[in-house]
Amino acid sequence: MITDAATEEQIDEKASPTTPTAPSTATDPKAFERFIARLKEEAYRNLDASEHKVDLQGWMHTSLEPRIREILNLAEGGPIRMLEVGSWKGLSSSILGKLARDRNDGSSVLCIDTWLGAPEFWTWGIDDPNRGTSLQCKNGYPSVFYTFTRNMKALRLENQVIPFPISSDQGFEVLRHYNACFDLIYVDAAHEENAVLRDIENAWSVLAPGGILFGDDYSSFWPGVVAAVNRFVSAHGLKGINEEVIWYIPKPAV
Repeated sequence: MITDAATEEQIDEKASPTTPTAPSTATDPKAFERFIARLKEEAYRNLDASEHKVDLQGWMHTSLEPRIREILNLAEGGPIRMLEVGSWKGLSSSILGKLARDRNDGSSVLCIDTWLGAPEFWTWGIDDPNRGTSLQCKNGYPSVFYTFTRNMKALRLENQVIPFPISSDQGFEVLRHYNACFDLIYVDAAHEENAVLRDIENAWSVLAPGGILFGDDYSSFWPGVVAAVNRFVSAHGLKGINEEVIWYIPKPAV
């Protein structure tokens, strides 16, 4: 079919509507608080965990909890805003949530995860009871998100732990839209070098000055994590700290 230029231009104009632009939240400091409240309400409001047996199967080095407790004990000046990237069933989320609850000052942890599993859950770990099988697929779709939320509600952490079911890349886009900022960010999602590096770079963009970015699995078993952390600190002239398999990158206060 052949059309003249005028007709083709009209068709293009009709087929290419203007992409809507999201309104800025820069002048509305309460927008992020409302967003968090909505996530919390939708996750827990109608969730029944009365007969739920808590299942916190997961992976976290034993040195992490006392170290984070020490950091939080030194923190002053009101609520601590924490972000976790990669939560699974909530082992580390519950620890961060309990530490937030102990402060009794409104501290909280926002948890970003798809709850669809990492690549190894669908490859070499597909039949692993702690990986692929633990996705608890129903009609082909993982349901482990509800294990996470029921765990948190059964542990009475629904006021401290807020799930945000989204990919990390998209999640950080949302956080930047709301001008969100965090004091502590724990990264333990993907373990492939480029994916880890993106998570670190994105996390750094919403980390408050003086805040701490940290993660797990800095070991030879996960060379992608080691390479990503090393690349980031080298590219930005930063000093990383490694304790056991935990890595920390403090953000300069100014």
